[in-house]
Amino acid sequence: MLTLAVPGDKTYSFSHILFDFNGTIAFDGIVLPAFLSAIPWLSLHLEVHVITADTFGSVHQQLSGLPCTIHIIQSTGQTEAKQRYLRHLHPAQVIAVGNGYNDALMLQEAELGFALCGMEGLAAITAQNADIIVPSLEALTGLLQHPRRLIATLRR
Repeated sequence: MLTLAVPGDKTYSFSHILFDFNGTIAFDGIVLPAFLSAIPWLSLHLEVHVITADTFGSVHQQLSGLPCTIHIIQSTGQTEAKQRYLRHLHPAQVIAVGNGYNDALMLQEAELGFALCGMEGLAAITAQNADIIVPSLEALTGLLQHPRRLIATLRR
C-alpha cells in the first residue's frame, strides 16, 4: 500500500497501479527499460496491473517473470473495457497511467490519473482527464518514490 497525505486536500491510500501497455510502458510492443527498473519498487508497494489489446502480440513474452497481472482486452471497445477493469479494482485505490485516447476514462475515474507523454505522444482528451501529466516513466516513478514531489504537485 502507498499512502500519501496532501495538505489542503486529503490522504490517499493506493493498493493498485494500472498501466496501459503500448505507448506507456512499451514502445512498438517492446517493454521500456524504465519500466523494468521501476517494477521492483512498484511491486513492493502496489499491485501492478497491465491492461492491453496486445496489438503486437508481445505482452506475455515482454512481461514474463515480472510481478504484475496482465489483462488482455478486445481490440474494439477498449475505452470501456479499461474503465470496467479499473472499476473491478475499486477506483479509489488505483493509480492509473496511460497515454492514448482509449485511456481517458480510466485516468478520469482512477483516484489518481497520470497521463504520460512519451514517444507515441499523448491524446488531448487523456491529458484533460489526468490529474498529472508526466514526460516519462522515470518522472512518474520519481514522484511515487519521493512523495514530497508528488505532494508539491497536488497541493491546493
